[in-house]
Amino acid sequence: MGVFDPMKGAIKTVDKLNPLSSSDNSDQDQSDQDQSDQREADQQNEQRGGEQAVEWVAAPEQARPVEESEQVRVSRAEEELEVGTTEREAGSVGVHKTVETENVRAAVPVRREEARVERVPVDQPVEDAAIGEEVVRVPVYEEETVVTKRPVVKEEIRITKESREDVEHVAESVRKEHVDVDDAARNG
Repeated sequence: MGVFDPMKGAIKTVDKLNPLSSSDNSDQDQSDQDQSDQREADQQNEQRGGEQAVEWVAAPEQARPVEESEQVRVSRAEEELEVGTTEREAGSVGVHKTVETENVRAAVPVRREEARVERVPVDQPVEDAAIGEEVVRVPVYEEETVVTKRPVVKEEIRITKESREDVEHVAESVRKEHVDVDDAARNG
């Protein structure tokens, strides 16, 4: 099977559909058969001694009538470029918080009570004065520092996303079919 065999088959198929074709495939086969019969007759005449009988056979022209509704359509296509957009993650912005420890010094005033004992001479007679051992306690107070920690928001970091439009230029190859009409029927 040759490289052009599928092409010949396609041409024969198109010729069958062509209403302007002067002969179809069956006419061609009949013509080939007639030529083969003529060659056999010529060979038989030569074997008989060279008598030549000339027989003229006129092949009837069988042209197909043109039908107006019969058409062969060849479509021509081409690629069109359709450009759209899709969303994808292009990256990210990371905000990291770390903890740093520092020593803070603060001066805090504290109050402390001190007891001072004085002896004051009193020379008074007392009738209900009891004599005995007694311990009198007087509490003495002082302030001590108490450290508590509480979180306080000192700063706020805001991350705002904004859309910005750019123009990207896209170049791509597209294919187009071209249809050439070979008008061999009119030229031949």
